[in-house]
Amino acid sequence: MKNKIRLFFIATSILLLLPITNTFGLDVGDKAPNLIGYNAIDDSRFNLYHLMIKMTFKKDENGALAKKDGKFVKEFTKFVLVLNFYSKTCIPCLKEIPTYNKVASRFKGKKVRFLYINVDPNPTKQQIEKLINQYNISIPIMMVNQKEAFRKYNADTLPRLFIIDKKKRVNKIISGFSEHLEAEIVETLNELL
Repeated sequence: MKNKIRLFFIATSILLLLPITNTFGLDVGDKAPNLIGYNAIDDSRFNLYHLMIKMTFKKDENGALAKKDGKFVKEFTKFVLVLNFYSKTCIPCLKEIPTYNKVASRFKGKKVRFLYINVDPNPTKQQIEKLINQYNISIPIMMVNQKEAFRKYNADTLPRLFIIDKKKRVNKIISGFSEHLEAEIVETLNELL
């Protein structure tokens, strides 16, 4: 078991040192694929497309639900979505958690949603809770099928971050650890909001 862990760390380190190019798969401008998974804490379902749109009912000046032709009027709010694919065994992923948390708190109340996406094979709820407590994570964590995440989002190179605009298009991809992560995310979000 120790040899497998050692090999994983060596392979991850080598991948992080290689220049990263996206020669296949998802690229900036492409429609972001939907991904469905479970909340790491309460097992509720996450659907990326549902996270990007919030439907409410319009209210009139008195606070009552507005009607048109006898039907309640729906209002839709679209959100930018920031996805951070990580693994609890990826050291650069863990290193960027405080920065990602900081950016998320900076944009609280804005039309942007943040989500961690765990690609570990079969993590336990206790392992995820330990990670949440250790790094003070308040952002939801989505548990997905690892193979599906790798296939749809090329998330086999970590850390991997995607910023998806309100039209469900990939606006930015950040691969590998970056000392300038906060500035990159903030600049992109300010442009999209």
